[in-house]
Amino acid sequence: MKDLLSFFETTYGKVLFVIVIAFIAHVLVLFIRKIERIILNRFTKKKPKWNSVRTLGFSIIIFCFYFLAFGYILQILGFSLKAYLATASVIGLAIGFGTQGVIQDVITGITIVLSDLVDVGELVEVNGTTGVVKSINMRFIEIEDQHGTKAFIPNRTISKVVNYPKGYLSCSIDFTMGVKEIANEELFNNLNDIIKSFKEQYPTIFRGSSSLYDDKETSSGKRFARLKLRIWPGRIGMIEGIFKQELLTLLKENNPDFKDWMLAINYEVENNRKSNKKEGGQKG
Repeated sequence: MKDLLSFFETTYGKVLFVIVIAFIAHVLVLFIRKIERIILNRFTKKKPKWNSVRTLGFSIIIFCFYFLAFGYILQILGFSLKAYLATASVIGLAIGFGTQGVIQDVITGITIVLSDLVDVGELVEVNGTTGVVKSINMRFIEIEDQHGTKAFIPNRTISKVVNYPKGYLSCSIDFTMGVKEIANEELFNNLNDIIKSFKEQYPTIFRGSSSLYDDKETSSGKRFARLKLRIWPGRIGMIEGIFKQELLTLLKENNPDFKDWMLAINYEVENNRKSNKKEGGQKG
């Protein structure tokens, strides 16, 4: 036993001990991440708020483990552990003046979670980047867009957040129609074919099913049909361009007197309003 203690007091012994401590710390972190995944799958999968707290909380715990392990390693190598823990500037040895930024990131991350500004699983636009929030940790918010591309936005740089509560941008396309056109089953079948074809060709535009209302009427007696699409924010250009032209071509073939102004497109962010709808673009 004395020989073993004497060995750990040698340079080679200290190096070996440092490796063991680093290995144990890493294994503990892997164990913590496994617990995190279990909690995600069993308890917080359908609770965005707790999911956000989980990602931030476990990120802080893992940081503390590595921080303490590094301090203990410094003590083994002859440095003062008390000085390490008491001096905040030591945290910035590797990142220099970035220490202030780290603290800002942590505080901002906690504020974001507690203020309900952003939750994991929500569709948001942060600083011009649109996507689904995958995680909120000590330093970054991780966002994944419709192409699967991931963006990591430092917490302290967040200045503008747009939230899409229903998980999509609502696009309503209204086109004026007469009684004869409303009753034209073939026209609505062709509309459904255009919708289906467009979805197959540009799948990354859509965030949900489409709905087709064929019986809209204003108080003044104006009749129109409404096509509702649920799309990704930022993909308006494709709707205003290719899709709109395909609709206009079909409507003008059906009615030579149909004018461009008779088709209007409107976009809105929906909350929790409910409406009677016909899913899948089917005419009732």
